[in-house]
Amino acid sequence: MTAINISSDIATSFTTVSDIFIDQYMPKANGEFVKVYLYLLRATGSGAGIATISEIADHFSNTEADIIRALNYWASRSEERRVGK
Repeated sequence: MTAINISSDIATSFTTVSDIFIDQYMPKANGEFVKVYLYLLRATGSGAGIATISEIADHFSNTEADIIRALNYWASRSEERRVGK
């Protein structure tokens, strides 16, 4: 079982979504991928700790492969941003 460590120094009761995400990334992304991104963003802010791929898949009634596909999508967007594509 693959685990994702989610951590932040600050626990909050709200989630801030950047304008860059809303304006540039969200319109091009699959809706299920956006759900996973927002879920992980929320988990980071809430100090939720470790979530497994299986737990995330169950939360959204998706397969583990769907969640991995979403994570790979966001990782590739992060890489594109890092290299300035």
